Amino acid sequence: MKKILVFGASDQLGGTESYLLTLYENLDRNQIQFDFLFPHDIENIPYEQKIIENGGCIYKEYYTNSERKKAGYLSARDIIERHKDIDGIYVNVQCIHSAYRLLVEAYKQKVKYRIWHIHNNGYARKPTLKERIYEEYFHVTFRLIVTHCLACSEMAGKWIYHRYPFKVIPDAVDFDRFQPNSGVRKYIRKKYCIEDKYVIGFCGRISYQKNPEFLINIFYELHKLDKEVYMLIVGEGDKRKKLESIIKEKHISNNVLFTGEVENVHDYMQAMDFFLLPSRYEGFGIVLLEAQAAGLNCMTSQNVVPKETNITGRVHFTSLNRSPKFWAEEILSIGFERKNCLRELEESQYSIKNLVKEMENIFELK
Repeated sequence: MKKILVFGASDQLGGTESYLLTLYENLDRNQIQFDFLFPHDIENIPYEQKIIENGGCIYKEYYTNSERKKAGYLSARDIIERHKDIDGIYVNVQCIHSAYRLLVEAYKQKVKYRIWHIHNNGYARKPTLKERIYEEYFHVTFRLIVTHCLACSEMAGKWIYHRYPFKVIPDAVDFDRFQPNSGVRKYIRKKYCIEDKYVIGFCGRISYQKNPEFLINIFYELHKLDKEVYMLIVGEGDKRKKLESIIKEKHISNNVLFTGEVENVHDYMQAMDFFLLPSRYEGFGIVLLEAQAAGLNCMTSQNVVPKETNITGRVHFTSLNRSPKFWAEEILSIGFERKNCLRELEESQYSIKNLVKEMENIFELK
């Protein structure tokens, strides 16, 4: 059996985490086992039980360079030496990250699989000089260090690898879980007292990347056009308090519902009638695949979210330069009709079967 040390999952269940868990649960664990490396100070891992149930180990051992003076500090060398039995290390990141040190050390210690997988197509903020220098170091050395250059989309790959060849490994979805289910829809809508309402949905981290203020401004314009429209926000993040303040100022608190972080996102999507994702940047936008699997029309950011997400023709792209009112009017013109698109999605490259096949080839499984 091959053992792979995986880094890059966070303390919130977002797109990268969903991708890793879906892959992990569907690989043949008689042939390969994932163990997960986390920052030493991580507190809550919402999907910890899933990892353990599937036979994986959790190691809270990762320290940044700036933490060198902390008691118990482990260097990249210390971590790789602690895990001498691994056959590979699989690093999943949103941008150039100091975890690249792990691959450098794995190269020195002749670990066979040294995989770098980018899941975004831009920085969350303007990078510092130190980060730019580190980026240059990555671009000078990665062709020697990294055995497999992966990206979640063409856009993400070109951003991080420039002209160097890379392989697109899409953030695939177990589409069956999202298949329209009238019973689940009725249950969730009754739970939130929205049985006979139109519901605009959002799933993801409530963070700068997802543009939550603009999300609410769009909904505010929708609410002015139709007082019976509700918004269901599934997820958690550092912008939630600010968002709640904006919602209160706009006097729409009764029409905006927060679920917090949930593991059964697929159930909550059943309650929605339309999906909205006005992100500032996205490596791919796996949540749009999930929304299509749930039968929803979607609207997202033009020239920001990769067009590959539009498998069924139900993803509509609109510029962030357009006003919230324009977005709201476009949503109403598209409409709230739900449609079962499962067959189209299962035949696409984003099915979990295709993902597993691609990763089995990378790890040379028989």
